[in-house]
Amino acid sequence: MKLTNPFTGMLAGRTALFASIITFTAFFLASCAKSPLLQSEPDYTAYLFASFRGNGEDGLHLAYSRDGLNWRALNKDKAVLTPNIGTKLMRDPTLIRGPESFHMVWTTGWEDKGIGIAHSDDLVTWSEQQFVPVMSSYPAAKNAWAPEIYYDETEQEFVIFWASTLAGKYPQTEAQADKGWDHRIYATRTKDFTGFTPTKLFYQPDFNVIDANITALDSGYVMLVKDETRYPAAKRLHTAFSDNINGPWRLTESSFSPDKLWVEGPTTLKVKDGFLVYYDAYMTHRFGAMFTKDFIHFEDRTPLLNLPAGTRHGSAIPITEEELQTLLNAYGDDTTHWSADPLKSVCSGVPLTCKLGGGTGNYQVAVTGTLSSDIYAESRRKMFTPAVASDMSANPGSSTAYFAVNVRDPEGQPIQDVSEPSTDGLNLTFMQPLHTISSIEVTPMRNGRSLFIIGDSTVCDQTPQWSKASEDRYTGWGQLLPAWFAPSMTVINYADSGEGTEAFAVPDGVLWQKMAGQIQPDDWVLIQLGHNDKKTPKSVYVSRLTGLLETIQGKGAHPVVISPMIRNHNIPLTQQHIYGDLVLRDVLPEITASANVPYIDLMSISHDWATRLGQAEVQTYFVDDDQTHSNEHGAGIFAQFIVDEISRQQSDLASYLRVSQHDKAEK
Repeated sequence: MKLTNPFTGMLAGRTALFASIITFTAFFLASCAKSPLLQSEPDYTAYLFASFRGNGEDGLHLAYSRDGLNWRALNKDKAVLTPNIGTKLMRDPTLIRGPESFHMVWTTGWEDKGIGIAHSDDLVTWSEQQFVPVMSSYPAAKNAWAPEIYYDETEQEFVIFWASTLAGKYPQTEAQADKGWDHRIYATRTKDFTGFTPTKLFYQPDFNVIDANITALDSGYVMLVKDETRYPAAKRLHTAFSDNINGPWRLTESSFSPDKLWVEGPTTLKVKDGFLVYYDAYMTHRFGAMFTKDFIHFEDRTPLLNLPAGTRHGSAIPITEEELQTLLNAYGDDTTHWSADPLKSVCSGVPLTCKLGGGTGNYQVAVTGTLSSDIYAESRRKMFTPAVASDMSANPGSSTAYFAVNVRDPEGQPIQDVSEPSTDGLNLTFMQPLHTISSIEVTPMRNGRSLFIIGDSTVCDQTPQWSKASEDRYTGWGQLLPAWFAPSMTVINYADSGEGTEAFAVPDGVLWQKMAGQIQPDDWVLIQLGHNDKKTPKSVYVSRLTGLLETIQGKGAHPVVISPMIRNHNIPLTQQHIYGDLVLRDVLPEITASANVPYIDLMSISHDWATRLGQAEVQTYFVDDDQTHSNEHGAGIFAQFIVDEISRQQSDLASYLRVSQHDKAEK
């Protein structure tokens, strides 16, 4: 197979130079003691993620990260390279660093019998795109999907491998495949991207396999593959090990990807203390990440992962600071960077408040410094607490806190007059001095997941009340909930004092009208209504709540119903929240079972808690003699109850939690 490529001349010259350097280096190392300079890798300070959106029509998308978990889109998440070969798609881009330059391969079309290849010196300027008909010698071939490229240092050549279906080749597994797409892994090799070795079968595990990804280990290689069997459904990831990149491969029968989750597109990134394995959970429209040191034991890091919305099957590589700055100069990252000196002009007061401006909307915030205390935003919403963050730290010793903030005008309760006026834009409040904060970075979030909250005064964002001690501040549990969620989820609290089902009734409820247009498919909505429905007949309550649930589900979002916590009256649970014929502890389970939505019985949980502690001690979690409204400590307890139940019930919402279980000692 011979193809012309305008990049070839430059590459061939560099290959000869590289061979000379290798020869000299081998002689030098044989003659001298090993030099630390020669053994060291480039100083990688960041990572780059290459991916696609939709069907791959618009081309290559790039994002960068400092920690491998929190990623920022370059070029405002618009494509940086447009496909112009094959069927003109750019799906499944795999980007690698070669001995001299960067190289990328991709899927050019669903039924193309070839793949795309391009090269770059700086990740900004790319060579002419090259279509390589890798399956042209196989008449029965139907496609060439998800190519990957690996540089074999031993042979000093590139191995390119992909998944293809040969119609009729494997009848038994073809019958178990989706519409006859029954793949095996094929490969070719090249030294200069002009001459390619004949395509050969690379991996045949006796099942429908796609999306192979190879990583070199200290001893041998590991290949990640997807079992694509449809009947019965598999759709999970496996590891296979080999002493030689050409095989044979020893398949691990058990999968390492989460059970009951269909995933694809594994890609591996070497990080400081091990490897991150990313995968595309395509049925839930989000990415996941597993951490491993040996590809035998895996830890789920998905709760900490924050990739641009819509990211699909791609690859990640380490890059130097110089390479990152070249990308930023070319494309920008839509991030406002506040270093230590500029922060002095916008941060003041005790507690320290930073007024960072900007309009309404959702933002990802990264705060770097010696972070030893809680961080709040807007109307005293707790966004970060060291106790939670340290539980799931990807990089021990990291001093950057990431979180998502919803900015509204006015802040806090949507329709209540408040005594403390709001300030336009994004506002952060710190319980530590300015000199401990080295930078703040703010990036608009586009099309990310949102968690809406519906409720009353026991849930809402109460006023800041910074002049009062924490035990004297009225605080809703929704006000503290954001600290428990990963930065890929924005918590948006529409709870409001004095409101019940009437305010959130569909379609005319005053608060429902404010939030309805914002709810998107795959968002979540927590609902606690009942405290202020004392005069609502059972039939009306059931009708309103049922209509609300059906409407949210009709938007493709996911409601969760929460019963109101008890009032600290020291009366039996059976006498709590009964209003005429409306008995909440009986009605709510019936409604949620009928609507098939999750139910968190905060009423029973809080009653058991209060019974254990006794009325006098429980009152210390409420404001003064108020037996209904919690202070900041009490709101934290109720928020933890809800988070623990989300985790225990293992709904999909649990995957967005920073931690799965919490220390209940203080309760």
